Amino acid sequence: MFRNTSDIGFVSQMDPKGSYDDAGHTKVAYVQNLNKALSYAPDTGLCSSVLIEQRWINGGSTDCSFDTNPMTSVVVNSTLQCLALMQPHSGENRVASFNKATGECSIVIQSQGSAPYNAYVTQGSTIRKEQNPCPEVWEKVFEVDSDGTVLFGDVSQLVSAIKQGSYMRIHQKPNLFLEADDLIWKGSVVCGSTIFVLSKASWDVFEPNMHWQFTRICSSGMTYVSKPYLGIKSNLPEVQYSRASTWFVRKHKESLPNPVYCNTKTSPSTCGDLVNLTTAVKHGFEIRLSTVAGTQEMYSYCPSRVEMQLSSGNCKVVGQMFWKAGGYGGSGLDFRFFDPLYWWIRLYSTGGTYPATRWYIGDYSLRKQTTSTAANDWFVDHCWMFSYSHTAAGNPEFGSLQTLVKFLLLGRRVRIVFDSVAMEADAIMIEGDMVLAQLVSQIETQTPITFPSNTAHFKLIRLSTNGTFLADIYNLGSSTRVQQDKLVSAASWIIETRQWILVLRTDENGVALTGSKSNLEQAIRAGSRLRCLVNIDSLKRLIMTVDNTDVDTDGNVAAQFFRLIEFGNSAAFVPYWRITILTTNGEMKETHWTLGENVNRGNTVASVAIDWFVDQAP
Repeated sequence: MFRNTSDIGFVSQMDPKGSYDDAGHTKVAYVQNLNKALSYAPDTGLCSSVLIEQRWINGGSTDCSFDTNPMTSVVVNSTLQCLALMQPHSGENRVASFNKATGECSIVIQSQGSAPYNAYVTQGSTIRKEQNPCPEVWEKVFEVDSDGTVLFGDVSQLVSAIKQGSYMRIHQKPNLFLEADDLIWKGSVVCGSTIFVLSKASWDVFEPNMHWQFTRICSSGMTYVSKPYLGIKSNLPEVQYSRASTWFVRKHKESLPNPVYCNTKTSPSTCGDLVNLTTAVKHGFEIRLSTVAGTQEMYSYCPSRVEMQLSSGNCKVVGQMFWKAGGYGGSGLDFRFFDPLYWWIRLYSTGGTYPATRWYIGDYSLRKQTTSTAANDWFVDHCWMFSYSHTAAGNPEFGSLQTLVKFLLLGRRVRIVFDSVAMEADAIMIEGDMVLAQLVSQIETQTPITFPSNTAHFKLIRLSTNGTFLADIYNLGSSTRVQQDKLVSAASWIIETRQWILVLRTDENGVALTGSKSNLEQAIRAGSRLRCLVNIDSLKRLIMTVDNTDVDTDGNVAAQFFRLIEFGNSAAFVPYWRITILTTNGEMKETHWTLGENVNRGNTVASVAIDWFVDQAP
């Protein structure tokens, strides 16, 4: 068995020759998030592989835990056919299929037909090919005027997007662009909400007395905004207004089945196979789910934390929804937020169980806890790949740290698999040859599907490629720390295969070194997401996905971020939010607010070089 982490590359299902050199060289591939080592001897055509999976939940032989299992040696006609055997092993009867004429590799799943193969590799230290980077684009599907007049498309297209688990972005006229983190369909109205808008005095300047601007934009032309102050149970009056908006949708890969699983309120499946969902979670793939509340009522969102649950000998998937404020949800077509405002934190399970805990915003005060049931459709974004894994000691296990860093510097998002949990990094810091991820979108649970009674603990994780695992645990809505853990953890780092395009690189003075500001603006107006890489110094880089974007009348762009925290080195240090605006003028503006308190810790302005990435070409 060979394990040569420098020989990792990309092979597409439609690449007849492959990215491997079959003329006498043994190659090794690691596919997705399954730690699999494969050797191929081209002179004999003998392919052998070893499947090595992380034990997710200790104890028992269940779908949640996989032991090391050798796979049978077989004779193949090409490297691609050999690689087809590396598809996720989940106990189903799967047969590798290879079309020599087209070079297509697929796995025939008895219950679902053919699933195309897609794996990433690098040849040495360079990226050779990326022939299948998930080409789905943001598509304009709906536009409404401020008076509710439909200017383009139809609301039914938004409803279809929710039913299909699609992603959605909204351009609120004139110049605000945001992700719809939480989607509601009620009767004839669709609304998209985000809480990641912080108050500004102008397009690139924060207000001195910082407050949230929880924003819900509806297809009727109405917008609802609630304005709680940071760290205090007080808010400005809610506002409602009419404003024109344009809606963009990006679908899942149409060549792959979605939803992959559907559960009723009492757990039985109405579509798909649970093993396909659990396999996707173990791969670290992003999960999206739609909750069916009635014949004309549905909610759609991405859980910030996905976890495996072992219950009664069965494996279940649990998604935690953290960043959501309570609202009327369209009752009587009323889409306002509740007053007083509260966090509405929920757990959704493939078993149908649906616990929710509600805590007043700005105060460590419980409003209500409930347990109900929900019917859910579970969708998988397949556009992710395994990149690197390390032991708890920080020693490389599979893949390449250099390749992980290379993809991060290309703007790619990253998800991290540790213990029985998969999460997307809220912020990434690269310092020399170490990658540090902040994971701040969760509260602690008593079990994967149970909230503790009468307590809510905000769990802030910092996880590094050197194995360091730091967890700071605070009372929700408070600066009171209840626990601090300094541990070590093995982890797998999962990179998005969807390409991000560098459309602009600015220096410290905002001068365009690569691309143009007009190309950036054009991509944003076409619905694209935005990621920014900030060059702090020669060894330190900060990478984040933009929460919302504002475009000035002169074409300059301001990108706002919220989920970034400053941690100190002493036990007495109280962390603070680093609420940030980056501008194409080369400025990085921060306002610092104590975690769980209405205390400003100062403001900073720095001149920085920035790389601006979009996930759709302008």
